[in-house]
Amino acid sequence: MSRTPTWLLACLTLVIGFALARVTGVRALGAVVLLAGVGWCLAREVRATPWWRLAVVVVVGAVCFVASHVLADRVGAWPSVLLCSAALGASTALLIGGRRRVAQPAGRPGWGRRATEWLLTYVGPAQIGDPRRPARAATADERAREEELRTTLVREVGPDGTTYLVERRD
Repeated sequence: MSRTPTWLLACLTLVIGFALARVTGVRALGAVVLLAGVGWCLAREVRATPWWRLAVVVVVGAVCFVASHVLADRVGAWPSVLLCSAALGASTALLIGGRRRVAQPAGRPGWGRRATEWLLTYVGPAQIGDPRRPARAATADERAREEELRTTLVREVGPDGTTYLVERRD
């Protein structure tokens, strides 16, 4: 059952919940099935999907649940449930996806980190102070400190892509 896509579980939750409520005449049983289905889908995806996507899918599920009740008067009970469960399945497939996402390898930083480091080569680190004030000339002490740091430290990149300053080995 672990290979069953989450979008299919979301579809079946609405259909089975309605069928159980219809057959038994107890609407609360249908609600139990709906809540169990929501919990099951969330438990399957909580580690692999961002929280906001899960929240959107839950809201879409609630909207589809309400829409199935509204449409039932116009098109009939079963067609409205099937239509709304198809809409829920499609939105779940779009937001969560049918494929499993693979975690980023530990040795390589993500694209956001690489983009930030690339931008830092052009814009540099954040500066403290008022950028509208004219720059002042560096003092002799500041120039001496800068020279000392440049001669005693060297920049190295670790295996995970993180940049470090270490003492020069001469």
